[in-house]
Order: sequence, then structure tokens, then C-alpha cells
Amino acid sequence: MFVRFFLLLAYILPLAAETTMDSVAPPAESAPVALALARGPSGVRFFIPNGETSIRAGVLFGSGDGGWSYWEERVCRHLLRRGFAVAGIDFRAYAAESYNVEQLREDYRRIAAELRRRSGPKGVESLLYGGWSMGAEQAIPAAARRSARPAGLLGFLMVAPGGRGRYGLELPDQLGLAPRGEDTFSLNELAPASADLRFAVFHGSLDLVDDLDWQRDLSLDYRLWTVPRVFHDFAGAGAEFLAAMDEAVDWLLDVA
Repeated sequence: MFVRFFLLLAYILPLAAETTMDSVAPPAESAPVALALARGPSGVRFFIPNGETSIRAGVLFGSGDGGWSYWEERVCRHLLRRGFAVAGIDFRAYAAESYNVEQLREDYRRIAAELRRRSGPKGVESLLYGGWSMGAEQAIPAAARRSARPAGLLGFLMVAPGGRGRYGLELPDQLGLAPRGEDTFSLNELAPASADLRFAVFHGSLDLVDDLDWQRDLSLDYRLWTVPRVFHDFAGAGAEFLAAMDEAVDWLLDVA
């Protein structure tokens, strides 16, 4: 994994210039709202469509381990413009306090309930769990017990997940090493519990950090979107990635 990490760094400098300014321009950051969660108080960002039009679905979107940034903000605002109500979870802040899988599941339920409350009469019926990197990984255990899910959960919007995650955050995780040992989990072991849901997964063709192997021997309703010539951040959540995300959410919602 160290070799993969340094190879990734070697790619960044010569190709970074190909990223347009538009793809990395940081929008104004939204303000977190303090919620009483099972793991303790934590801030969640809410993006609620204006007007009287119906909401397509609600999305719980978890950040990468670096915390909330222009990247998550850009993605959530894009989903907002497409008619989604979004709750943004800063997993670097969330992981500042220890938590376990039961607390994680309960907190997703509470955040989903608050998202529905804030959406008011426009309503949120269907839900998606998703995120980038660490946030994508956390969505899998959050949904792995069917009785603990909120109503209306249809699937996952997973951007560049690894094959393993941790209930927390440690330095080796931030260096690109797959979490091991106590309080860690395997997506391969947990994902079958959500075989009734859909999995939309995004991979950058130059990404040496994410992991596609976790699902290869599983029977899942799974689709992969590979974005060419981008690294782990998909050219700053650039236009080609966002277009792929539009396709993915349409597919996730197109269920009988």
C-alpha cells in the first residue's frame, strides 16, 4: 500500500495542471447544524431544495477522512440543484469521538429523520446512503441490519471506497493503508446484508487508493462508473464525474 501511495503522488504533479480552475473552485461552505447523536453531539450540514416542487429523494453523504471540504460541498450542492435533499456528514469530526456500529446505525437513522423533518411538506420518501472514500465505506455497516434502516432506503452512492473501514479514524487510515484490527470492518463481509439494495460505485481510472475487489465475488445489484484520467478526487468533483453521478442517481431511483 505504501508503494501505491507514493505512485499516486508521482502521478499528481505532471497531471495536476490538466485540472481546470472551474473543477476546483470552492463554493461557499455551508454551516453545520449541531445534532444530538448516539455517538455524542456532532454537526451535520443540510441542503434542502427551495420552492414547492417535490424532492426526488434524500441523500446522506459522508465526507472523506480529511473532513468537510470544497469537494463534498460541490457534490452536495450539485445534488441539491438536481432536486435532492442532502444531509452532509463530516466524518473527520464525527470520528473525533469513539463510536461503534450500533451508534453509527442509530445516527444514520436520526440524521435521516432530521432530513425528512427539515424537508417539510415537500417530503422525502426514498433515501440513499453515500459518500466519498471513508464516507462511502461507513454507509455499508450503517445499512447492514435491515431492522435498523430508516424506511425508504434504496441503495448506495459510493465514491472511491476502500475495501475496509474503521469505526473511527487513525493515522494509518489517512495514509492510504487499509484499516486492520479491532473496530474495523470489511465491505466484502458486510455488503451481502444489503443485497436487496442497489450499489452505484465510482472509480477514477488513475486512482491507486480505492478498492474494487471487495465486490467481485458477491451477487449484488451493482454498477460501476469509471471516470477516465482522474485521481481519487475526480478532478475536484469535475463535470465528467458529476455527469456520471447524475446517471447513477437515476439508476438508483429506477426500481420497481
